[in-house]
Amino acid sequence: MYRFLLTKQWLVLTLICLILVPSFYELSQWQWRRLELRREFNTAITSNQAKPPREIAELLDPTASTIAQGSQWRTVTMSGYWDTEHQVLVRRRSLNTHVGFWVATPFVTSATTIIVVRGWHEAGLTSRDTPTIANPSSELSQVTVRIRDAQARTKPVPRDLPLSQVDLLVPAEIYPELVVTNAYGELESCTPVCSEGLVLLSAPTISEGPHQSYAFQWIIFALLTVVGWGIFFRNALIAQASPPEN
Repeated sequence: MYRFLLTKQWLVLTLICLILVPSFYELSQWQWRRLELRREFNTAITSNQAKPPREIAELLDPTASTIAQGSQWRTVTMSGYWDTEHQVLVRRRSLNTHVGFWVATPFVTSATTIIVVRGWHEAGLTSRDTPTIANPSSELSQVTVRIRDAQARTKPVPRDLPLSQVDLLVPAEIYPELVVTNAYGELESCTPVCSEGLVLLSAPTISEGPHQSYAFQWIIFALLTVVGWGIFFRNALIAQASPPEN
């Protein structure tokens, strides 16, 4: 009665289903894992941003290669001066679908020096254009910044970029006498005003993304595969049981 299952057509169909069902299940589990990682990321951001500002020395170890997870997105307050001589523009940074630069300026305190992204500026007409950026005050400044892990270089440093432009925010490459090389700051506020003509970088949006819906989607695909095989199987049985036409 079921000998048709041993035909080449049915063996191929069954093999495809046996491959697809566990594959769809694994893809669903992968999306669940991504969702859990995203939730952990969101929790860390929410928790760290809710904590009161601290002194930079309390959160960062300048000798470490990376910053502690508990320091990511924490806010610090500092008093010091802007070093515009070593200011750079970090290329190809997007903001609301527009391409531009991060304006990264060393901030010098009595105890340390750290790169601070003062904001975002729109790019010029060509990739070689360097926009004119208003300098911050040369007076003593009070700033509050979010701490971010420094970017890592995985490719050679470009040699053909315009003066004062860089492709990545790698602090040690920007300022040779830098104290903090494993982190940089994103400006939240400063006194006196130091971001004229710039757009401050926003804190990350807390969102779980589409991972949950994708996880359910892959499970539905797996179920549809099984149901589809069952429909073909039932139709084959019906066709086999039907009397042949004269």
